[in-house]
Amino acid sequence: MRLFLAALLAITSLSAGVDRTYLGLSITSEVADDWEVSLTPERRFDSENDIELYQTDLELTYKLKKNFEVGIGYRIGSVDTGDEWKDFDRWNVDLKYKTRWKQLTTQLRLRYVRGQDEDQNTKEFLRYRIKSSFDLKQLNLKPFLSYEYFDSLDKENSRDRHAYSGGVSYEPFKNHEFSIEYRWVDKLSSNNDYSVFLSSYSFKF
Repeated sequence: MRLFLAALLAITSLSAGVDRTYLGLSITSEVADDWEVSLTPERRFDSENDIELYQTDLELTYKLKKNFEVGIGYRIGSVDTGDEWKDFDRWNVDLKYKTRWKQLTTQLRLRYVRGQDEDQNTKEFLRYRIKSSFDLKQLNLKPFLSYEYFDSLDKENSRDRHAYSGGVSYEPFKNHEFSIEYRWVDKLSSNNDYSVFLSSYSFKF
């Protein structure tokens, strides 16, 4: 617990000057053998701590084999455009592969995304992510690092952004998890790079 609080303090200090803050909640339930459904509402704040976006993700996941999963998700949200709030939605299809060696777990994810995003434009993406975590069992902590590449399927602008993340999750009780994360997003198609502080709580039943 002390190490988690130390990590929280360290990442929170980094978040003092971040451009955006995300607060999320995730609830997951097994609905049948090898099938899970999850609901993830999230609020996003700008650098002035004003709410700029609400969104909720609904995802259905099926475990193909020991290390492989497929999933389909749908997102609906509302964004503050400055003059008014506007709704948006999108959907995604995922293919995931996860492997574990001793205390190290690595996940590869390929995600296809189509639909509107915060800017109200319809987009198509392929997203490639690798995420590794190290299980400190005695402390119930899992520090992690991840990298994600966003490949726009728009032929005029196929290179979109990189996202680099680091954080730690803490599981005080079975099926309950708190997570904090710092992320830097490098937008290749413009100079609008930004930093994000993320905090979330996950519950599984």
